[in-house]
Amino acid sequence: MTRTATGVLVGLLALGGCHDSAAAPERIDTTSTAAPSSPLETPTAHAPGATAAWTAGADGRSADFGYGGEAPLLSLACANGAVVVTRHAPADAGAQALFALVGNGRIVRLPVDAVAVPGGKGSDWQGVLPGGDAPTAIFSGGSIDATLPGGGKITFPGGAILQSVIAACRGPAGPAR
Repeated sequence: MTRTATGVLVGLLALGGCHDSAAAPERIDTTSTAAPSSPLETPTAHAPGATAAWTAGADGRSADFGYGGEAPLLSLACANGAVVVTRHAPADAGAQALFALVGNGRIVRLPVDAVAVPGGKGSDWQGVLPGGDAPTAIFSGGSIDATLPGGGKITFPGGAILQSVIAACRGPAGPAR
């Protein structure tokens, strides 16, 4: 081995042994049901046994999923005869992604865009499903796993509250069936 190659090899071996424990990367558990509200914040610690739940909006045309007293993790709303799905997770302005929803024997890949949060800073993810039966059937019951790249995974129940929002999209203000 040449003298230069030996010097490079010794240098690389010396660097390989260097380790700064203070600079260790932060690990974020993306399998939790609640993603941090921003990449720099840590998840909120919930009371032991606390569970997230759906809360119906006063108008019956919207619902929020989350922990009581905290910002929602996910929202559904009826607008112009369609179901607007908002995943409240940080998004870079102009970004696009697919929000995967799996449950109730179905898979829905919902295209979502970064949308500015009214009155807030930054953007959340938002997509629109037609108010018809096929795309919204995933919300009819059972457990649904929803995964968003960079936004983590949340698991939530389908059921009556969501069906009420979807039915509102089909009512007098929604499309005729």
